[in-house]
Amino acid sequence: MPITWCKDCSESIFDYDGARPHKCPPAFLVWYEGHGDDPEVDHDVVHSHDAESAAEKWAEESDGQGDYTIVQGSDETVKVRPRDGGAWETWTVSGETVAQYSATKVKATP
Repeated sequence: MPITWCKDCSESIFDYDGARPHKCPPAFLVWYEGHGDDPEVDHDVVHSHDAESAAEKWAEESDGQGDYTIVQGSDETVKVRPRDGGAWETWTVSGETVAQYSATKVKATP
């Protein structure tokens, strides 16, 4: 079965038998001061299960669109709240570069 992606939340949808319809996680507004002055206007919408993971998801998506400043050690502060209302919460997001290695067996020469 091919993987499909939700047009609203961008999550992959694996529903092999049709018995588990996809439901998007709740939407959160994430505002970063560097993107504008008004959190109610200059925010990104991130679908996630809670405010903390919304801040982390924003950092991963936003950092990848630029110079990876968060991964390079620059913590950023964002404000997060549910899209359907509630108080803004302030979160600091940070990241780290993780080295990944692999090995491939070399065929012996005759």
